[in-house]
Amino acid sequence: MKLLFLFIVVVQWVVIFVLFRFMRYQKERIENEIDKVHKGLEFYDILVRWVKLRQNQRVLAEYFCENGYETAALYGMKEIGQLLLYELKQEGIQVRYAIDRNAGKISADIPVVEPSSRMPEVDVIVVTAPHYFDSIYLSLREMTTAEIISIEDVLWGI
Repeated sequence: MKLLFLFIVVVQWVVIFVLFRFMRYQKERIENEIDKVHKGLEFYDILVRWVKLRQNQRVLAEYFCENGYETAALYGMKEIGQLLLYELKQEGIQVRYAIDRNAGKISADIPVVEPSSRMPEVDVIVVTAPHYFDSIYLSLREMTTAEIISIEDVLWGI
């Protein structure tokens, strides 16, 4: 009888443990999906703002000129980074280099360095991945004297 009781208690604990692990896994999966949705919404907001500015004959170079930024670097060379590089070059803003964790895999007409590399001095570094701005800012602030801003600062600062 005692053995049966002990067996039932052990089975109950195993079931509770398995259910707890499963719930934790589901919570992490849902949090990851919510994070993806937030990133997608940020991307959408950035592109809509950018298009609205262009429709009103406004260019992002205005922000750089108004703030005295003559040289820049871009952090992140995915879609937004590539679009920003193109526009700034068209408007005469000197983009000296880009920073990206996948520097070796990126083909660009400017140098692309790893975040841990020595970075030449520029007036400003624009982070094109606003979802990760806080952590990127913290990792860069000790490595440069450049001002570190988000693409959102540029778009909503015009």
